[in-house]
Amino acid sequence: MVHDNTDIDDQKKEVETHEKHADGLPKKVKLGDRRPESITEALATRDMASDSTLKEELKQCEENRRQKREDFFQVFKQGRAHLELAWSNISDEDAVHLSTIISAYTPDTLTVLDLTGNSIDLEGGNQLFKVLQKQTSLKTIKISWNRLQFMSTESLSDLLKSDHPLSHLSINGNNISNRGVSLLAGALRVNKNLTYLDVSNNWVGNSGVKELASSLEVNSTLRSLNLSHNKIAVKGLESLDEAMAVNKGLTHLDLSHNNLVNGGVKKLADALVMNDTLTSLSLANNWIGDAEVIFL
Repeated sequence: MVHDNTDIDDQKKEVETHEKHADGLPKKVKLGDRRPESITEALATRDMASDSTLKEELKQCEENRRQKREDFFQVFKQGRAHLELAWSNISDEDAVHLSTIISAYTPDTLTVLDLTGNSIDLEGGNQLFKVLQKQTSLKTIKISWNRLQFMSTESLSDLLKSDHPLSHLSINGNNISNRGVSLLAGALRVNKNLTYLDVSNNWVGNSGVKELASSLEVNSTLRSLNLSHNKIAVKGLESLDEAMAVNKGLTHLDLSHNNLVNGGVKKLADALVMNDTLTSLSLANNWIGDAEVIFL
């Protein structure tokens, strides 16, 4: 039996005619206008569309986030005496933006800045401390539990070395280590205004305490010093003992949560015999026994 292929040939010619331009050249079929040749191609096409949509959504989310942060900081552009921004999810980039806002303040605007519990790092910290040097009414800086580390303390020490009226500084929980504390200690040798310093939870260690002790021998302005949670052992305490024997300013000293066993407390007690200024001393969580208590 012979099949008649006339109808099939006519259909092919009709398709070829539709797929040609008026000049007879074949039309280029668009990717989106033809059926995929395989399941793999179909999945790839779907993923490309999905990726494109995801990128657009991420771009829109980022724009919304940027606008939200801009609206958040807009309120501070008018200038406020107290900037209470603790636990506000402020990034290092936000801190740079905030420093730009504060730079437009008149020098007597800001008195309190609280940035506790954010994510401020090196660049944001440096920019802020440089700008804050011009705020001549600023009395309190709270920038605890951020990510400053030791490199950010250089600009902060510059602020303390100047004739700045800052009296309260909380920089605990920033891992500034012994190197950062050394920079602050150098500033304390000339500073005449700071009365409260909290450097707890900073891995100060024995060498950092030695630097601070050297400053306390000449500094008579500081009233309260918090050194808790700093891995301080007997060796570090020895230099502090010498400082406490001559210091005439400190009234509160917190040495809790360190490692002052094996004779450390005895040496401190001997130094305190010579000190008639200190009124508050915290030695909690230092494995102190009966013998140490007797010395005290």
